[in-house]
Amino acid sequence: MENNKKPNKRIGWFVALVIIVAAIFWWQFKTSEIIYNSSTELEIFNVPVGQTVVFKDGPTITVKGDTVIDGELKCDDGPLLLTVEGKLTVNGKLTCALDDGVSEDNLGNGINIVAKGEVEFNSSAVVQTNGHLQLVDDENKLASTQEAIDQLYNDAGEDSGEGLRIGPMIPIDLAPGQVAFSNNKQAQVLYPNIYVNQNNLAEKFKNVIIPSVQAEEAAKDIAGNDVADTVKIGGLWVVGRPVNNPPGVIDMPTPPEGIKKIIIAYNFGGRNMNIADLILFGPDGRPGAEDKNACDVKGDDGQNAFRLNIQAPSVTINNFSLHLGSGGFGGNAETDKDCDPGQAMGGQGAEAGNFKITGSNRFQIVGAFDIFPGAGGAGGKAIAHGKDGKNPGEKGGNAIAQGGQGAANKKGAKVTGEVSGLDNVTIAKIVAGRGGDALAEAGRGGDGKGCKSNGGEGGKASANAGNGGAATSRTAESTGGNGGDAEAIAGRGGDGGDCDPKDDGGKGGNGGEAAATAGTGGTGKTTRGNDGIVKNEIGGDGGDGGDGCLPGKGGKEGNAVTLGKDGADGKNLCILVQDEPLVDPEDPGDDGEELVLNPSSLVKKHVIGVSSCPDPFDGFSISGPAGGTWNVEGIPQWLNIAPSGSFGPVPVSFNCNITDFTTHQEAATLYFSSGEQTASLLVQINVSAE
Repeated sequence: MENNKKPNKRIGWFVALVIIVAAIFWWQFKTSEIIYNSSTELEIFNVPVGQTVVFKDGPTITVKGDTVIDGELKCDDGPLLLTVEGKLTVNGKLTCALDDGVSEDNLGNGINIVAKGEVEFNSSAVVQTNGHLQLVDDENKLASTQEAIDQLYNDAGEDSGEGLRIGPMIPIDLAPGQVAFSNNKQAQVLYPNIYVNQNNLAEKFKNVIIPSVQAEEAAKDIAGNDVADTVKIGGLWVVGRPVNNPPGVIDMPTPPEGIKKIIIAYNFGGRNMNIADLILFGPDGRPGAEDKNACDVKGDDGQNAFRLNIQAPSVTINNFSLHLGSGGFGGNAETDKDCDPGQAMGGQGAEAGNFKITGSNRFQIVGAFDIFPGAGGAGGKAIAHGKDGKNPGEKGGNAIAQGGQGAANKKGAKVTGEVSGLDNVTIAKIVAGRGGDALAEAGRGGDGKGCKSNGGEGGKASANAGNGGAATSRTAESTGGNGGDAEAIAGRGGDGGDCDPKDDGGKGGNGGEAAATAGTGGTGKTTRGNDGIVKNEIGGDGGDGGDGCLPGKGGKEGNAVTLGKDGADGKNLCILVQDEPLVDPEDPGDDGEELVLNPSSLVKKHVIGVSSCPDPFDGFSISGPAGGTWNVEGIPQWLNIAPSGSFGPVPVSFNCNITDFTTHQEAATLYFSSGEQTASLLVQINVSAE
């Protein structure tokens, strides 16, 4: 018995060892990564669960037989290119995130699949890319030029094509045969007659699709009968980078620079198409490029979001959730700070996504078809700067800012022909784009330098925010875009130049004007967008006057909702200097007594419209030899004084006989004589126009 047990025990250990080795080998194989860096031809291609196959540098893998993808295919530094001549079954992942921009060799293709046999994407399939995705049955149907891509994209938004059709979403001036959908699953037939457009622009490229999908069951018609020769689409498909990534998928990078219109080309000739339990997330439009570091700048307009275009002989929809992308934001614009004027304009927001699905022979909607329209793109922000005056008296630079217009979102779903099951269609809320903000900051006037050098005027500021886009629909809930906010800050006036007591100080520059206009909220069938607000509208302060004789007047405040402040007047540095007497003051004269004026100078401020006319000086008198008299010469026209008289108090007044009614100074020297004695009197009037 013992001899029999030992061989059995050895066999047991050997079997266990084989199992362990096999398990290790299987696990390593299962979890290993296979890399293809050159084009390769295979007989069959099976990717098991847990295995990743990398297409490095854009090789084409051609499979003569069937292909089953349970693991993951991914690209690295190039597109994912696969040709399958047998049946293609996808239960796993296809992932391609592009990092580089568009080139002549690569127009932004992410995943290109040529499937010549049967096609089945099951509910577990996940397809993700930030580039174009093309799925066709003949390599000649691949869109290989930008013109071909543009044709596919444009056709999806045009109200054209024969057959039974739903889409595109168009402005709601509805044509005959159109149906408008509400979001409560009720369809309103607006016209009983069928209206069919004849122009079919996609004869070669039958289908453009950006899907996100789940379906395994065979295609059935509305009566529940199987439909032969049908392409089945299922799983989760995410193209581009939606604002809200669905759960369970990677964070896909933003589409590379240069890809303006992301497509998925879906062309399988005469095969019928079944969409069941499909969730489709498409990319938003790319934002417009910003413009800056110049004096006249404009942000680029945003780019329109993706479009879905499906064409097949027969289309069946059973639980399809279509998430259209939002329009791209308009580009921001900001000027340099050394500008006069600085002019900035934000780019306009772009259109939301669109779709068109056509069945040439039959179109039936047997389950829910939920459409989530993207929002209109927001307008770009504009920031304008005016330069500060650098030279004496140089005006400040003006600033003009215009926010971008928010995109409209006027949508009604076009239906032509006898599409069955329209009561299963719902359209979610439609929202238009917000207007762009505007900020204008004008420059300060340059300061004066020296006598009579005036300060420069402050720059003017004008800010007009963009209006919100309009959102309209016959029945779906629609909300207009909010208006943008505006802010305008005018420049301060420059200070007047300072002088010495011998001349006038410079006037302060006036503050600049400011005007700000908030954007108007867009109209909406359900809700009007909110108007923007004026955050600030501030006039520039006036510059201070310069010191001198006379002092400079302060500049006036700039006009705006919030006025600036007037500048302060400069300091009066006037020092009255009596002229040298005509005779030696030590000479007592014939009688030993000299002629004396008390005071020896007269100074008065006269305010036009306030002070009296004539405006008397106080307490002037003349003394001299007893019993003597005096005479005076050099009396100006603006001064009242007797030409001669006896010693004692003498009336003197300003009679207002002037021609300059601005703030200025009048001055004269009077020469008195009595016998051989002489004296002079300096008279100064400071006229104020306040």
